[in-house]
Amino acid sequence: MNEVRNINNEHSLHKIVEDVLRDAIINTEQWNFEQFIETDAWKPDVNNISVQRFIGRMREKYDSKIPIPGERFSYVVTHPDTTFDLHGKKLKPTKGEKMEFADVAKELGKELDLYHYFEKIIIGLCARFIMYDKKYEPEPSINGVTSKMMESRGIAYKRAYRTAVKKAQEMLYQKIGYLYEIFHGEWLSYEIFMVSNPIEVLWEKFMKCARKISKDKNLSVDDEMKEKICSDFARYPSELAKCIEEYNLFFHKLVYHMRYKEHVSIPEEIGPVSSMRKNEIIADLPALPHISEIGALDEISNLWYFHLEDVTEPEAVKQST
Repeated sequence: MNEVRNINNEHSLHKIVEDVLRDAIINTEQWNFEQFIETDAWKPDVNNISVQRFIGRMREKYDSKIPIPGERFSYVVTHPDTTFDLHGKKLKPTKGEKMEFADVAKELGKELDLYHYFEKIIIGLCARFIMYDKKYEPEPSINGVTSKMMESRGIAYKRAYRTAVKKAQEMLYQKIGYLYEIFHGEWLSYEIFMVSNPIEVLWEKFMKCARKISKDKNLSVDDEMKEKICSDFARYPSELAKCIEEYNLFFHKLVYHMRYKEHVSIPEEIGPVSSMRKNEIIADLPALPHISEIGALDEISNLWYFHLEDVTEPEAVKQST
């Protein structure tokens, strides 16, 4: 802040602070990677939430790099791989979820979370000069994207997801007819087949559907029937694995394409296309992958409705007490 002490200075404190913040964010070439490296020590018996979370994550990736208890390690805070989930919900990763070993981050060319550092150091330093003025409340902005724009982006991304679902349903219906409901239906979804225990989720969805149809929120079935139904459904997740994997990749691209259209349509509200992550810029409508597992999809649909009819008949129902 030499400018503040300069007798020839004609700028106000507000102007100087604004210039410093603007330069810190826009002129990123003035910073080098080493300036952002921090150190900490892993102590298993100390409740340092950020470090414990970081070490837990790293065990799954770089087990050989885990420091011994008490040993210090170098890290940087990186920008999260994605800001919103596929549905358009803004993610709020913790520091422990954004930490990365310094050498790994540098080798992989990971983007640093500059706002994390600016907020903690630069903004805090500048605030000392203007904290007397209550009306001075700078709006955080990274690469020209303000917090208000990020809020609007969340709304736009939720809309993009809904649009993508409708478009996917149309494309699927043209290829596989009513079986599109297995991918994007009221009760079924392709995402069910991607979880660690799809049969458990299928059963929960099945019973919710049965209770709605029967208009009996206490409807239940005996263990023998449950085992039979789950056994029938269990035949298909592995058979559909390749199909679901390819469709998941397609649907992600479709959602990103709809987000791209939102940015083209309302850049002043959510930021220009250039503010999107490079891997999420999908300008052209992606093509639906070929689906050859029609037989398996048809059997799942038939089993679903067959068992629904079975459990909603009075003689098959066991009322909860």
